[in-house]
Amino acid sequence: MNIQDAYKKLDLAKGLNRERVESQYQNLKTELEPKISGTQNERLKQVYTNRLDEVEQAYAILIAHFEDGAAEVFQKVNPVTEVSDFSPKNIPVQQPKKKRWRIVGFVLFGLVIIAASLFLINSEVFAEEEVDNFRKMEGEKQVFVNNLTLRQYPDAKSSKIEVFPLGTRLFYDQNENPKTDDKNRVWRKVRVIHPVYGWDRPNERLPYPYEGWMAVEECGVPWVEDSLTTANLLRILGNDDAGRSITSSYRHGLVEFFQQNNYFDEWIIYGSDKKDKLQKVMLTNLGNSEDDCNGDDQSDLVAIMNNQNNGNQKLIVLSTDRNGKVSVIYEDDAYDTEDQLNIYNGMRKLSSSQLRSLRRKFSNNIENAIVLQQGVDEKVLFIENGSVRNYYNY
Repeated sequence: MNIQDAYKKLDLAKGLNRERVESQYQNLKTELEPKISGTQNERLKQVYTNRLDEVEQAYAILIAHFEDGAAEVFQKVNPVTEVSDFSPKNIPVQQPKKKRWRIVGFVLFGLVIIAASLFLINSEVFAEEEVDNFRKMEGEKQVFVNNLTLRQYPDAKSSKIEVFPLGTRLFYDQNENPKTDDKNRVWRKVRVIHPVYGWDRPNERLPYPYEGWMAVEECGVPWVEDSLTTANLLRILGNDDAGRSITSSYRHGLVEFFQQNNYFDEWIIYGSDKKDKLQKVMLTNLGNSEDDCNGDDQSDLVAIMNNQNNGNQKLIVLSTDRNGKVSVIYEDDAYDTEDQLNIYNGMRKLSSSQLRSLRRKFSNNIENAIVLQQGVDEKVLFIENGSVRNYYNY
C-alpha cells in the first residue's frame, strides 16, 4: 500500500498532516469496533473486520511516512561527517572565511526551501477536497417496502447480490434506461449505500459492492420513495410487525391519510407477532378492492390505530383500485353507545362455518369477514355493497 492509497483508506485527501491522520484513525476505529462486536451477521462482521484491518495498515504506513520525513529533514540540517582516523594529515584544512559564509548561506537557503516544502505538503493549500462518502445524493431514494432484492440483471431469476430492508438508501444510474418485465415491474440500475464504504468502493480496481438492478415499481405503485415520504411512513409504524402486512399501495395510502388528517405524532399503528391469535393489522380479501393490473386479487386492509396521548383507538378499513389508488372507506373511534372507551384487543379471521352462517343471514355476496374482539365483546366486520358493516352475536 503506497502513501496515496493509505490516505484513501482513511477517507482523507492526500497530503493532510499527522494530526488529521491520527484524528481520522481514532474516529474510524471508534466507529468500526462496536459494529464488529455488535453485529450477529457473520458476513457483515467480516466486512467490518477487513475494513478495520485496512485502517490499521493505512495508519501505520502514514505514521512511518511522517517519521521518515522528519528524520530526513534532521539529516539534511545536521549532516554527520565520518572520520576514518585522527592523524594530523586527515584534519581538514581551515577554509577561508568568505567560502565558509558562502556554505552557511547555502545551508540556510536549503533550510528555508525544506521548511516551505514541508509546510505546503502538510497544509491544505494544495490538498484535494475531502469527499463525504455518506453524503446526501441528488435524486436519492429509499426502500419503501419491507425489503427489496438487488440482482445482477433486470430479471427476478438473475443472481441475487443482496437484500435490503425498509429505509435503505440508493440512487438510480441515469445512464441506464428503465426496463419493464412481463409482470409490469419496472427495473432500475441502482447503487445502494454500503455500511463501510458508503457510495464509494474499496479501491479503483474493484467494482462498487452494491451496484446492480432492482425492481422499484409494480402496476404503477412505487416500491421506493424519497426520504421525506419514507420518514413519514416510519412515523406511522409503531414496530417492525406493523409493516409486515402492509403492502406498498397501502403504505402510500396511509401516509396520505395521516397527512390529510394531521395524525402524525399523535396516532400510530402497532403490529402483532404473526403467531399471535389476535392481530392488530390484517390484510384480507373482503371483496371491496379491485384486481391489480396483472389481474391478481388485491386484499383490503383493516388496522387498529392507537392515540399516543390519551389511549383512544380508531378502527380503519382501506381498499385499493386497479391502479393502486387507496381509499379509506371506514374510520371509527373505539367508543361504545355509553361513550365509554371500549378497547380493541385485536382481530382474527372468521371460520368457514361462521362465514356460511353469516352469508345465510345477510347475503351470499359477502366475500369474507373478520372477527373483532372489543373489550369483552366480539363482533364480525364485513363489507356489503361497498359499505362496512359490524354485526354482534354472529
